[in-house]
Amino acid sequence: MTIKPSIFDGVNVKSEIQRVELLAVENASQKEYCENPEDIKNSDTVKKIISIVSRKANYTLDSKPENSNLNEIYDRFTKNLPITLKQLNYFKAFLSDINLNNEAQKIVSKLLILVWKNNSDFINSFLKDSEWNFIIDNFINYLSEKIENYNLIVDIDVDDIIYLMSSEKEWDYYTYKSKWKTWIFIVSNWKIFMLKKLFEDINLLNNWLIFCRVNNKDSEISELGVNWFWWLLYDFDWNDFKLMEKLPWTIEAINTEKENLFITSANLIWYWLSEISKWEIEPGKLWVEITELLWPSYNSIKFQWNFILASRKFSESEYISEIYVITYKWIELAHTAKTNWNVWLNDLWNNYYLIETVYWKGIYKLDDDNILNSFNNTLLNMNHLNIYSLMKWEPTLVNNNNESWIYIFDKITWKLTKLIDATNINLNFPEMDWDIMTINSEYWEETFFYKNWKLYDFKKWYTLHKWYLKKWFFGEKIIIKNSFEYMEPYLTEIKTPIRLKTK
Repeated sequence: MTIKPSIFDGVNVKSEIQRVELLAVENASQKEYCENPEDIKNSDTVKKIISIVSRKANYTLDSKPENSNLNEIYDRFTKNLPITLKQLNYFKAFLSDINLNNEAQKIVSKLLILVWKNNSDFINSFLKDSEWNFIIDNFINYLSEKIENYNLIVDIDVDDIIYLMSSEKEWDYYTYKSKWKTWIFIVSNWKIFMLKKLFEDINLLNNWLIFCRVNNKDSEISELGVNWFWWLLYDFDWNDFKLMEKLPWTIEAINTEKENLFITSANLIWYWLSEISKWEIEPGKLWVEITELLWPSYNSIKFQWNFILASRKFSESEYISEIYVITYKWIELAHTAKTNWNVWLNDLWNNYYLIETVYWKGIYKLDDDNILNSFNNTLLNMNHLNIYSLMKWEPTLVNNNNESWIYIFDKITWKLTKLIDATNINLNFPEMDWDIMTINSEYWEETFFYKNWKLYDFKKWYTLHKWYLKKWFFGEKIIIKNSFEYMEPYLTEIKTPIRLKTK
């Protein structure tokens, strides 16, 4: 096999990694079409060259940022993302270092850059000297001018990392970690707006208010006077951060699925639910109101659809689980249950809900007054249940209080009909094959037909075999099909409920 020659053949390559990197630069330079300095700045070729040369910069340049390298700094620069003052100075030092420029020049001088009719004038004037050799001088000057006029500089001379918290159409929210403290700033219209105060933690609420936790003891924030944690609530008004509210004894605020509703805590043990809403009382002036909806006595609060599930201690050995409905103006208590286990809520259909723990299940209906009502005691405290078959009008095994029945449930009329008593029998769930229902126990197998809420068995004198019926001993074989209409001449309705034999 013939190996394609490389422009770097004969160059002193010190490692296999370096050889692969140089080949990657060569391949990129022959595929990328550049018509202006911005095209070059954003090209993979330049990024790959910086990656190679930056290794030497690690040893020759001073004050390298601890949590970033030249590749990351350059990537943020090309994408117009914020960089720190220390990152800026490190990149400037890289561009002005003669030895590093010479390393880059050695690579560029070997390249076969893609030149077409439309970009030949630019390449010849910008990347070639009077002797038509490729040079980097003009491009280095271009980068130096760009970085000198770069606006998105975080004006703190430390090393730590910038994190994007969230973005809107108008601006991006960022936090900046510095020696276990956190700053926040916003990028808007190519400018950085920074709240120049250090916080223990910062949380962006889903209504775009900014929750900042501060330790008063060493905060040096003049608005506070108590040596304890506070949350300060800020808003950004396009030009500056405005302090909207001070919340003592609060160390956490958790976003929920509902805008303006937040789970808050003073000690990470007890939680309450707060409504934090804002509105414009006059042009350019916001008002913030904080209302406690559930008081700080809950061990856990979680949201499911339009419900809130809250658990609190009732006694040494018992907990109370409360389910609230979120209405358009308030929250209303819909159900209360004593249980030591977590409660889950599942939406079944048309305001039917399954409330369950790891040990029991119950089906409830939400009425017009936002109360979850139990409409049939059989469907409470169930041990095992195939809820999906029950809600599809299929015969379903229900275990409740040591009793077992196969039921049909009409979820339109709320009617629960007993078909089969299976108490004291180790019974599997019924298996449905269209209109055929098969019931298996540890001793036997029973086959019935089910249609329109009724149960059918084969007529007298018909004997069931594995796949056919036979009348009398000498009768003709009748192939069994899973269609009630086809098998109806051989079926008779059973008066329900029936009791199955135990053996």
